[in-house]
Amino acid sequence: MKELVSVIIPAYNHEKYVRDSIESVLNQSYKNLEIIIEDDCSTDHTKKIIESIKDKRIKKIFSKRNKGPVDTMNDLISRCNGKYIAIIASDDIWYPTKIEEQLRIFKDNPKLGAVFTETDFIDENGNIYEKSDRIKENVFSAGNMSSSKRLRVFFEKGNNLCHPSSMIPKKIFDELGLYDKSYRQLHDYEFWIRLLQKYDIYVIEKHLMGYRKGINEDLSISSNIDKNNIRLYNELSFINFKMLMNMNNKIFIEGFSDLFKDKNAKTDIQLLCERYFILLNKPFGCFNKVYALSSIYDYYNKDELFSTLEKKYGYTMKDFYEDSSKYKIYNLFNEEERIIEKERKIAELELEINNILNSKSWKITKPLRALRRKK
Repeated sequence: MKELVSVIIPAYNHEKYVRDSIESVLNQSYKNLEIIIEDDCSTDHTKKIIESIKDKRIKKIFSKRNKGPVDTMNDLISRCNGKYIAIIASDDIWYPTKIEEQLRIFKDNPKLGAVFTETDFIDENGNIYEKSDRIKENVFSAGNMSSSKRLRVFFEKGNNLCHPSSMIPKKIFDELGLYDKSYRQLHDYEFWIRLLQKYDIYVIEKHLMGYRKGINEDLSISSNIDKNNIRLYNELSFINFKMLMNMNNKIFIEGFSDLFKDKNAKTDIQLLCERYFILLNKPFGCFNKVYALSSIYDYYNKDELFSTLEKKYGYTMKDFYEDSSKYKIYNLFNEEERIIEKERKIAELELEINNILNSKSWKITKPLRALRRKK
């Protein structure tokens, strides 16, 4: 008998896309599916569209209050009966063989913790972005690598795994728990870190889904988007700090030893010192510097720690006091806000240029500009 796969679709205000999303699941070549859709109190016509789609495999849930995406996904996962769980956003689409190809990988590698696919970025009309468009590279081109190397990539560049491309055995959620709802934007990233500490994953190096991203989506200058960016930086910084501090020593050495000041560091306290220096030297903002200092403040045996820092690394109490005087916790948000403001201005200029290049007047006058260049 074919394994049952649970597909969960958290839906919210996607009346333009939700039908295509659901139909891309219904049209999968693999048919033994249960499809659980939960509408999180949409204020548009998403609910009506979901109600209109008929298929015996679909279970529909309509929330009585707006819970947000993380609570909604956790609720959906708790309702799943399948051996495997696949997640799709209500504005994305899967290509027909996605589930079938992922199951084939699990059949050959039953101990994997998750299987992902490569991803196309698609616009509002379902067209695939090319490299010449606004999105110049696919951040979800994750490839395959060891868990330790991927965690290193996470630490330096952030998440490169596409959440709605994933398929995860239900037993993984039973073991590791659900998504941490304290992370509004990076709940999936935090979960991947937990998973990678215990399991290998596999990425099918084939584009098997379309990830919806409007060309102007990241160019919005609304205060709400600015708040999202600030929250994103906060979550990313804290998750990366927690990842580095909680990483088991074996994976830490495998993934980060080239950054060590002492290449032979092996003891717990020596590896704590290495974590401290990596955080202190990470170039992204001041957050990591402050988290680095906290790793020293929180250590229970200060005498042993400072003795190791001085004897093994030539790093004295004076050096620590100097570093602890450089970074102002109360100015962290100002620094991030300056970054966001610069990004906002760049985005505005890019949008303005894009509008000019696509305007009729620019296209009509193209021959005249070419003649001028020839003169």
